[in-house]
Amino acid sequence: MEFKQVVGNRRSIRFFDPGKPVEREKIQIILETARLASSAVNAHWLRAIVVERDKLSPEKLAQLKTPVAALTLDLAPVHIYFFVDLGIVTRIKGSRLKELVDVGALAPTHGWSHKFVDDFVYPQILEPMTKNLQGYIGAAFADAGGAAQNALLAAFDEGLGACLNTP
Repeated sequence: MEFKQVVGNRRSIRFFDPGKPVEREKIQIILETARLASSAVNAHWLRAIVVERDKLSPEKLAQLKTPVAALTLDLAPVHIYFFVDLGIVTRIKGSRLKELVDVGALAPTHGWSHKFVDDFVYPQILEPMTKNLQGYIGAAFADAGGAAQNALLAAFDEGLGACLNTP
């Protein structure tokens, strides 16, 4: 399907055939599309947990329900729970940026080098950002929203119904 057609035709679908499984290949495409979404400082904070509804205990399924999402969770054969990992920037300390330098995506002609990442980008931009929780969370959540939108469009492109539910 063409991109503009996918965007224009996509609607939140909240009615599912609860007995129809979702092919693993389609789930992988959805996850890959979310993974490829843009992210501030190449942090890739997004994480996802794929859950087959029938593998949840009734107690666990009940814990996940909200008044506006209960029926959707009962019907959808697969749930994908996206969340952000705020510790990623501290754990990788600019290593992903150095990988991008190595493959030429962050070019030396624009000042990028391992030394630039180690001496400037991480200590003066990334590390202080992790101490500004409000700004840090805002960037991570904005990126997660973009990734979730990519996932919704991929699901629709794969012929699946999908929607966002309350967190």
